[in-house]
Amino acid sequence: MFTQEMELVCTDATEVDGTRGVISDAGGDTTEQSLDNVEAWIRDNLPDLNTAVETDDLNAVGFMEVIRPKIDALRLLFGEGVEGISKAVAQRLLKLLGFLIGSAECHFQAAGQPKGTTWSFVPEAEDFMADVANIVGLPPILSLHGYWLADRGNNALTFTGEDGERLFKSCTQIWATCTKEAGDRIRPVCNGEVAIDTRDAVAAIKTAARCYLVVDNKYRQLQPHSPGSRSGLKMKTFQRFRVYLCSFPVHGKISTGPNVANLRPNFSADVLTGISDESYVPRITERLEYLTPEDQQIVLNDLSLPSLIDRFLEHLGLTKAEMLVAQTSQVAQRIAAHSAIFHEALENYNDLNAATVKLSNKHWGSILSLKTYSESLTSEQRNGPVSTETSVSGAGHARPEAIHMMRRANSVVNKLLASWVLFRELSGRTLKSSSR
Repeated sequence: MFTQEMELVCTDATEVDGTRGVISDAGGDTTEQSLDNVEAWIRDNLPDLNTAVETDDLNAVGFMEVIRPKIDALRLLFGEGVEGISKAVAQRLLKLLGFLIGSAECHFQAAGQPKGTTWSFVPEAEDFMADVANIVGLPPILSLHGYWLADRGNNALTFTGEDGERLFKSCTQIWATCTKEAGDRIRPVCNGEVAIDTRDAVAAIKTAARCYLVVDNKYRQLQPHSPGSRSGLKMKTFQRFRVYLCSFPVHGKISTGPNVANLRPNFSADVLTGISDESYVPRITERLEYLTPEDQQIVLNDLSLPSLIDRFLEHLGLTKAEMLVAQTSQVAQRIAAHSAIFHEALENYNDLNAATVKLSNKHWGSILSLKTYSESLTSEQRNGPVSTETSVSGAGHARPEAIHMMRRANSVVNKLLASWVLFRELSGRTLKSSSR
């Protein structure tokens, strides 16, 4: 029941509404109406235009001629500058420009042209995109929010128009919503507002575990030929829309496309649960520039807090170093000395860890599927605007593998949970029925 309710929460969002057309020259449209019109044009026409280039029915220069009036219209809508543009409008502008410029860059790069060729066709737009991005506090490229999170359902903007692209976006949105909920629930335990041996802590950890199960349930839909009404996401479709998330320079600095690995709630949940280790911190900090200033502050604050693991160890009177050298039987004895509510918190943390690792297994499995698909391609097909052998940010697959292994093999977490299992076996107690 909880999973169904949580999924409704995760999928509930106001869909972007728009009308077909382009920005009016009559001057009667409001800014919002004008942006609606451009957004509708992108939604209705961009996938077909991209397909035409992919099938050689249109070349990159011809594509540029079609979209250039839309880019110019967005720029001229605000006169000669960006003064007075709100963050909300700037974020929407960055999304619309990101879809248009990103598509053009993909086609030029696929044709062998250097990154940034688009700016030779719309030179004034380079300054405009940089200024708009500066208002939001993000790099001048299609942002994580703009591509993955800003809109949903049939009204979501896509590069290809394929159901698989919408399905992947939907999964990402649920991942972001549910990991945010998980982090928000356990943060009061981490910051000390809620003690680890209380009913409130048990409820928070239990909810966090169930949030991960919701994401896991949605992620199964991405598997080809999965049970249910959807056929899954095939690697050919995945790589088709993935190449449009290519990197390109603005004023000489190259920014990378919207990598789903940069989800702020995912960073926070990994840190707050304690499943991450010291190697994760530099991975987060190097990606901070792709988060809004507000999200950056949340992550930095979370990095400064004790994790759930820290709170459990604090209650047991152990440091991480002491935990690693202790015998599981010794830790089990310490666990036995505490209350039934503390035991229930540990039981639910065991569930949370299992759900996290299960989801990480699925994610890594998807990357392995991409690697297998890559082996079937020619060198030219593999090394397009976004290579099948790297992430969107250009890092090799060794990086997500390291993060996956971090979640699976955190020594402190595994030692604590092994001690918990030993205590449970020795005491003959099974708390699963009571903890649910």
